[in-house]
Amino acid sequence: EVLQTLRAQSQILGWLVIVSIMLSSLQFICVARCFSPISYLQLKFWRAYAQEESDLMDSHIVKHATELAERNLKSFFNQMPPKEIPTPSNNDW
Repeated sequence: EVLQTLRAQSQILGWLVIVSIMLSSLQFICVARCFSPISYLQLKFWRAYAQEESDLMDSHIVKHATELAERNLKSFFNQMPPKEIPTPSNNDW
């Protein structure tokens, strides 16, 4: 019976630690957002902009990779030197 009591108290203590960590994290997030110089709408705009930029970058990368692959295949099968396709340097990435 003593062992069961200790186990139950240990479980309760563990859950209290988990709940206190979650509540303190929630409180920190709320306070940080209340004192942030960036408004909710600015943050929403920034997230939408970042997503749109990422989508456009992905589509441009696919287009560029397709052009490069086609150029390489034509060069290989036609036994010609490949024409130049501008690609950003490693420093630009």
